[in-house]
Amino acid sequence: MCPGAASMRSELRLTSTLATFVMFMLMFAQGIPVGTKHKDHCDNGWEHFEESCYVLIADEVNYPSSLDICKKLGGYLVEINSERENTFLRLFFGKKMERVWQGINDISQEGRWVFSRTGYRVLGTYWHKGEPNNYDNEDCAIFDYRATWFDISCNSLFPLICEKQSWR
Repeated sequence: MCPGAASMRSELRLTSTLATFVMFMLMFAQGIPVGTKHKDHCDNGWEHFEESCYVLIADEVNYPSSLDICKKLGGYLVEINSERENTFLRLFFGKKMERVWQGINDISQEGRWVFSRTGYRVLGTYWHKGEPNNYDNEDCAIFDYRATWFDISCNSLFPLICEKQSWR
């Protein structure tokens, strides 16, 4: 064995260990969960689109329960912010469920639709013709397989879609 070879191997192991540590620190700083893998930066079972991850929950629950379920999963009830997102949800989930809850309501002020998570006003909407109509005090909203929106009683029972940020 060459003199100094043991020292060189020791330095190489230290360098490799340090590189691994730095890689994990960079992943942690970027919010990438260490030890969890998914090709699209979402938890297993969640679908990736743009900067978000989505999961369909087929259980039929009321609106307050849908908010709680999504929160327990680390997300929020889906908030549709663009026509592209609305179309993605129609294409992906529309074949599985006829109607699902979405994260908007006008509970605080009739006719002022806001996102449930932030309270920000909903600007772009895809209401079905004649909606929202507030028939029988409808303060929550669903969207259907055609990607059109309907106001509905918050006590109604529907499946839901949770959304959360991807790890990117």
